[in-house]
Amino acid sequence: MNTSRITIKQLRAFHAVVLSGCNRKNPKLAGAWASVAKLERAVGAKLFKRSGPCKRELSQAGVEALSSAIKILALVDFMESCGACKAVQEDAA
Repeated sequence: MNTSRITIKQLRAFHAVVLSGCNRKNPKLAGAWASVAKLERAVGAKLFKRSGPCKRELSQAGVEALSSAIKILALVDFMESCGACKAVQEDAA
C-alpha cells in the first residue's frame, strides 16, 4: 500500500520541469526533479521517459498527471488569490 501523499509543492515542481523542457541537466531544476521523483512514488508511475542522455519526455501517465496538475494548481492559485484558504494556510503553518 502506497502511503505517500501528493503535495502542491510536487505538482508545482512537476509543472515547472515540464515548462522548462524537461532538461535533466538544468542545475536550477535539481530540487524540482527531486520533488518529481517523490511525486512519481506517490502516484506509483513514471511521469517521464528517457529521450536522450539529458532529456526526458512525458510518459502517458505524465500527460495525464500534467492535465490534472494544471487544473489543481489553477484552483489552488485561485483560492490563494482570493484568500479563501487563508485559514487553511495558517493551520498548516
